[in-house]
Amino acid sequence: MKKTLLASVLGLGLGLASFSAMAFDDSVSLAVDGKPLVIQEVSGRVLGNAEGTQAVLVDDIFAGQGKKAVPGYQVMFMGRTSSVAVEAKKTPDGKYVDDRMIHRGVKAAVGIPVVNGKMDLANAKALNVALISDENREFKEGEKFRPRGEQLVKKDAKISNVKLSVKQLNLPDVKETSGGGIVYSLSFDVDGRKVVSTGNSTFRDWNIAKAAMGERLFKVDERVMKAQK
Repeated sequence: MKKTLLASVLGLGLGLASFSAMAFDDSVSLAVDGKPLVIQEVSGRVLGNAEGTQAVLVDDIFAGQGKKAVPGYQVMFMGRTSSVAVEAKKTPDGKYVDDRMIHRGVKAAVGIPVVNGKMDLANAKALNVALISDENREFKEGEKFRPRGEQLVKKDAKISNVKLSVKQLNLPDVKETSGGGIVYSLSFDVDGRKVVSTGNSTFRDWNIAKAAMGERLFKVDERVMKAQK
């Protein structure tokens, strides 16, 4: 997909949000069929260049699956509860790195149109969604870590009634790994279960995804596209 580097704005290299002062709360919620699941934080990422050093503008946020090509940005937010096992994961080159375990949470890849150089939040669309829950994972007394949650948005899952609203979005500086913030509401049904998540929070963890990861992280899910108006 053709991509164009963003013009530098105030030295940040990001033209995605208003740079007026924004104050965000530290709140995020997730409920499945009305049952609240404890969520700790909101994290996020934006699609970037090959090196993962600059955000990029794509020529079509829908990757050819929309009614027409819409230029804009691909952003992801994740409301989640996780824990980290220190140096517990071995990489292919033999190094040991931290292993982040997601216990419960919701995720959405979002396409944000850009009109006349400005982000059009009112027309932001969900590209794909995910839901992880550890409701059915057993945690025994004395264990050190809770088990990972289960991905409930499976390849054969039925998704309907997708609704997304992004009221505010402020992305961190390109060199920052946290900061900025988002105000969102997201709801959808998966296999008949109602999922509702809201957030008004800074990004606890933030990164610019390398271009090579774009097709996987921001892949357009036809089910999600058809399920939102």
